[in-house]
This record gives sequence, C-alpha cells and structure tokens, in this order.
Amino acid sequence: MNSKRLTRNSRFLSLLLLLGLTVASGLVYGYASGRWGAPDSSLAAADVLAGFPEQFGPWRMHESEELSENVAQTLECAGYVFRTYVNDQTGDTVRMVVLLGPSGPTSIHDPEICYSGTGQKLLGVRERVAVETADGNRGEFWSVKFQSSDVDAALLHVYYGFSTGGRWQAVDNPRFRYATRPYLYKIQVAAYAPHDNQEETEDVCHRFLQDLIPAAAGHLVEAD
Repeated sequence: MNSKRLTRNSRFLSLLLLLGLTVASGLVYGYASGRWGAPDSSLAAADVLAGFPEQFGPWRMHESEELSENVAQTLECAGYVFRTYVNDQTGDTVRMVVLLGPSGPTSIHDPEICYSGTGQKLLGVRERVAVETADGNRGEFWSVKFQSSDVDAALLHVYYGFSTGGRWQAVDNPRFRYATRPYLYKIQVAAYAPHDNQEETEDVCHRFLQDLIPAAAGHLVEAD
C-alpha cells in the first residue's frame, strides 16, 4: 500500500470522526434520545455487534479504531464498529463505521452536512442506491460523492443507511421514521475512487456492501 493511500486513510478517520463531533444539537429527547440510559435490549445488541467479522469475501480488516470517549458519549453509543478493510484481490481500501444507539442521535447529521465542512465539495445530490448480493439479499443506501480540494482532487464516495436489525434502508427523515424504536443501527462507508477510473459506475463502496450485507446479517439484532 503506497504512501498516498495511507494518507487518504488518515483523512477517512478525520471525516468519520467529524460525524460524531458535529452532533451537538437538535437531538430527539426522551425515549428516542436515550435520555434515561441505554435499554437492556440495545446493550444485548451491542454484545452481538462486537463480534462483527474481521474478514468476509476478499475483505480483510486492516485496522480497528476507537471513538474518543467524548464522541461516544455525544453519540450515546451502546456499541460501534469502526474499521478499515482492505480487499486482498484489488488492494482497495474502505473505511467503515457501524453505530448502534438511540434513534435520535444515531439518525441525525448526514455526510452531506459533516463532510462539507472539511474541504470536501458535495457533487450533486444524494441518490438512493439498491445493493443486491450474490445470494439474493438486498439493501438500500444513500450514495453521495465529494471532490477533495487538495492537489489530487480525488473523488470520495460515501454510502450510508439505517437498520433496526433487518434490511438496510435509505429513508427520508430517519429521525422521525425510527423515533419509537428502542435503538437504531447506522452504517457509513467511504472510499476514494481509483485514479485511473474516477467515474467508474460500480464503485468500491458498492462492491464492499455486496459482500458486507450477508456477512453482517448475523451480527444485527432486530429491535422489538
């Protein structure tokens, strides 16, 4: 892995941390915000999430990160997985975070808001993308693209979606859609497009999610 790719990995870390650092206001109070502490059901789900696979398909965990205590408390996380995965066949690198917590804090502050404050230019509007797996499973995710302002002007692809333990979904107004659920999962994956194919239609994140969906199924617990 060359130094340029390693530099981009560090940017992934900064960008994803910003997801938590910017959650400072507008939280849903009461039940949806976890105001009275994490329920037993979410703590049990967090134990299951902790076993998220380190390898699936051609993807192998390269690095596992921890959110700062301040960020984890602000997000009111019951659990999370924050990792870099590398494709052993292609060398592609993806940064992934899966958050588990009360629906209010977990659902707000999408990448369109957070990333735009880091020198990343939003390209167009988000698109709802269906990801189908080899075994017939399906998930839906929001897809957004950013152009970095550095010399490389690299194209950053970000996918994100929500789940209550079943299928991943790209929904409008998740804060209200999931307000009555005891907890919510949010996934966000990010990868730079290859320099030799900046406009490829099937990007690295899409391929990663095709392998992740079946691998993750056994590590998500359906919220009652």
